[in-house]
Amino acid sequence: MLGNPPWIKVRFDEPGVLGEIEPILYDRGSSAPDVGQQRVAVLRRPGALEAYLSEYEEAIGRQSFFNAKQNYPLLQGIQTNLYKCFLPVMWRNGRSGGVSAVLHEEGVYDDPNGGILRAAIYQRLNAHFQFINEKKLFAEPDHHTKFSINIYSNTPANEIKFDHISNLFLPSTVEACYM
Repeated sequence: MLGNPPWIKVRFDEPGVLGEIEPILYDRGSSAPDVGQQRVAVLRRPGALEAYLSEYEEAIGRQSFFNAKQNYPLLQGIQTNLYKCFLPVMWRNGRSGGVSAVLHEEGVYDDPNGGILRAAIYQRLNAHFQFINEKKLFAEPDHHTKFSINIYSNTPANEIKFDHISNLFLPSTVEACYM
């Protein structure tokens, strides 16, 4: 399998929802207190409260599903991000002995509560190529954002062993290192 899953935190984005109803909240770069002060006025508009509650219910439902131990036992205690949810699903659905390659943020490697997930990662990790977005390979994340190409075995190994190259700016450097 090959993928670039979404790097999206699973949470309710109140400023975003209110900004959809009242776009001026986006334009001003409103702070949390500003949004809080305008919430009541914005939600009095026709249909606004229903849209707000619908978004809230959907976000809470997603959080409940992704944080449920029976659905994602490897993610217990960590900040849920959709790319983290993809990892155990790929390993479970991939062919035994197969390989998965995923481009994702580095949060799985430094989350203080992510020990369970990290243990599963290191049992499967074949290669970790860490990049800094300095060359703006991706437009949206800040140029300081670190991300990596990670190649995993779908089946855990008895021994932790993987290739690692860090502080990369361009993918061509990986090939050059192996040459």
